[in-house]
Amino acid sequence: MSLSFCFNAISQKVIDETTLDDLEKNFFHTICLLEAYFPPSFFDVSVHLMVHLVREIRYLGLMFLHHMYPYERFMSTLNKYTKSRVHPEGSMVQGYSTEEVVDWCLDYIDPSNPIGISKSRHEGRLAGIGILGEKTFTPDMNSYRQAHFLVLQHTVEVSPYIDEHKEHLRELNPGRSETWLAKAHMIGFNIWFRDRIQKSDSRIDDALRNSACGPLFTITSYQGYDINGYTFYTIAQDNKSTYQNSNVRIEALDNNLHKTSYYGQIEEIWELTYPDFKVPIFKCRWVQGRKGVTKDMYGFTTVDLKQVGYKEEPFVLANQVSQVFYVTDTMDERRHVVLPGKRRVVGVENVVIEEDLNPCDEIPPFGPCIIPIILESEKTPYLRSDHKEGVPVAKARKKGGK
Repeated sequence: MSLSFCFNAISQKVIDETTLDDLEKNFFHTICLLEAYFPPSFFDVSVHLMVHLVREIRYLGLMFLHHMYPYERFMSTLNKYTKSRVHPEGSMVQGYSTEEVVDWCLDYIDPSNPIGISKSRHEGRLAGIGILGEKTFTPDMNSYRQAHFLVLQHTVEVSPYIDEHKEHLRELNPGRSETWLAKAHMIGFNIWFRDRIQKSDSRIDDALRNSACGPLFTITSYQGYDINGYTFYTIAQDNKSTYQNSNVRIEALDNNLHKTSYYGQIEEIWELTYPDFKVPIFKCRWVQGRKGVTKDMYGFTTVDLKQVGYKEEPFVLANQVSQVFYVTDTMDERRHVVLPGKRRVVGVENVVIEEDLNPCDEIPPFGPCIIPIILESEKTPYLRSDHKEGVPVAKARKKGGK
């Protein structure tokens, strides 16, 4: 586990320089633990190389910029060109030259209809599109208010009116706490903002006026939705599938303005229809942060899906979440380990760098790791019993000595 943490840490695309010393110590401690379990023949040059990995990061930069994996993969590609064992180099040159000629010819073919290249399932779906279980329904007033409030909160043009409404509440209720004011703001802002825009004498943008009126009361819902290169399902649809597509994560600011990660599962997928645009949102069942989200001694983030919280704010914008996977913790079956999801969107709709599309920060599966310590009283049946013993070597005498 410690070894997995170390390699995961050095493989990140962003590394804090202040953590390199601790990371190097973790490598040393991990190798010492391996010496307690494995025989000396296990420790060859490849194992010893781990000691110098952190030093290479200091000298050469991030690990993914100078590791040998791309060259090894390219050697595997060249190996596939080998048709004659008598002249392997000639086969590689011929095969690679043939591929270069084919690529050159493809430049003169219509790029809108490529030959032999299958289209990605996410082509035309990065902005968001429903893919499964479309239907319309009429929501209750409380859910409708929460969904509309979410859209207004994330509209830049509405920000001045949000501050104005909060200040208005403070003037009317001078003795109330910030928690009470925040709740009153959530309940009454939609109606106050609509009346404020209708009574305004200044010229108001049409898009802002349409946002104040709210979406249609008839909501379109889906069981599956594609957006940002992810395929999301509801919990009900996930139960019919062998894959996990209903688990999400989002980073947001808490009451103390600290960035916090929230984890949940999608219960419903809505598409709100405004006069000029549509907004996809997810209604989620969120895990309570204090009780449901913890980190174990190895740095894994674990969640208890039965600890449900944040029922007053179930909705989240679909383009702001990232997909995660929940794996059952082998130490405690009530909890699940959080692992980040993967996307393959490079080349789809002219996307070159995946990080430019994704507004959410990717999370490593590990956090700060605690190196385990082997106690003398601990029962370790696989622990070597001879690693403290030495081999006595007698000092050789010189010839002719007395």
